[in-house]
Amino acid sequence: MEVEVDSIDPQVTGRRFGGSFTIAEWCKHRRVSISMYYKLRAQGKAPATLPVGRHQTITAEADAAWARERQAEANTAEAAPHAEAGALSRQAAS
Repeated sequence: MEVEVDSIDPQVTGRRFGGSFTIAEWCKHRRVSISMYYKLRAQGKAPATLPVGRHQTITAEADAAWARERQAEANTAEAAPHAEAGALSRQAAS
């Protein structure tokens, strides 16, 4: 059985398949400041990192997983107000 791995399109990033980012490169790629990265990390919402010598790297797979998690979080947040509105309208109809 072949497992499909999420990756970043090399044409978009200019990187080869399976590459990794330094924290600064990842921040530039995702258009977030380095201070925002550390805020996300403090909240447990930064992508997973791998230690390479004295440095931390973020793999393309960790970046893809991070993007999926953030999208799922955004979808849940969007659905919550709609669910609340439906509950309130059902309650008012009772």
